[in-house]
Amino acid sequence: MDRQFIFSLIRSPRGMGAIAPSSKRLAMRMVEDIHPQASVLELGSGTGVITREILRRGVNPKKLALIEYDAHLVSSLRKFYPDVHTIQGNATDPSVYRQINGNFDFIISSLPLVLFNEQQIKELMLLLKGRMHKSSVIHQFTYAKKLPISTELIQQLNFKSDFLGKIFWNIPPARVFRLSLLNESTYSNHQSSH
Repeated sequence: MDRQFIFSLIRSPRGMGAIAPSSKRLAMRMVEDIHPQASVLELGSGTGVITREILRRGVNPKKLALIEYDAHLVSSLRKFYPDVHTIQGNATDPSVYRQINGNFDFIISSLPLVLFNEQQIKELMLLLKGRMHKSSVIHQFTYAKKLPISTELIQQLNFKSDFLGKIFWNIPPARVFRLSLLNESTYSNHQSSH
């Protein structure tokens, strides 16, 4: 197991939200739709397992931004990915996003949303929505049985959620979800059908 991950887990077990680093299979599923020209924001980069896969997709390091809470992991990420803009901070803090320019095609989140309350999730989703354009998507994984964002909040913020699959070869097994923005006509039809 990754030494940096173990040190961070010992320092802040609740902050890590995991008992082992993400597996390569999970990382590959999280990034499978990313194209080389994409701009990408990664939340909760940890030891950089998913970061590595994003860059393997051909993404320009200058078009990748990372947000990681743990200062020791940030130091490690900056060392291994010097051309990537890595920010140390809380992904629910609006001031963090003032350090980033522009919107993103893909937002890849490893944040442990099961540890967030409803208000924190809402604040996070509003911040992310502010960094998306119409065709942007969020990929989020969770160890929970369902996406830890309420259906009401997803609808309220004009998102739709799709289940991308369960990764059994991960400790523990993880589920991957995609969140995308509904366009106005789709949203109107969606609302009228409820």
